[in-house]
Amino acid sequence: MESNEKLADLHSEHALWQNRIIQFKDQIKEMNDRLGAILSKLTPHDVPPLAEHFQNQFILQRDVLDIMRHDFKQYENLIENEQKVKDQASAALSQMRHAYNTRIEDFERIFKELNMEFQVFVKEEFVSA
Repeated sequence: MESNEKLADLHSEHALWQNRIIQFKDQIKEMNDRLGAILSKLTPHDVPPLAEHFQNQFILQRDVLDIMRHDFKQYENLIENEQKVKDQASAALSQMRHAYNTRIEDFERIFKELNMEFQVFVKEEFVSA
């Protein structure tokens, strides 16, 4: 149960990360659009030197977010694989449970037979003695 909750928490956290990436990309787009609107009002000669710096930073930050999004997707794949392994483990546990139930039932049957044989032996020994 704890494992399921932990995996659910990991999925939830991943979704928050992905939403944050979307929010950051939206903010970068808004900033870039705003910069574009400002620059459109200026002549090329009047464009401040920092404008190119911001344009480069917006491109760089979008690239970083794309890499993070990809890495986070790989992380999500690991979470899903963990769930698959857990499901396989659960199937293995179910098979083990069935095998162990069969073993204990077989043991109980054999033990009852042994016990009955022993009771017969005890009766015969005490009756004959």
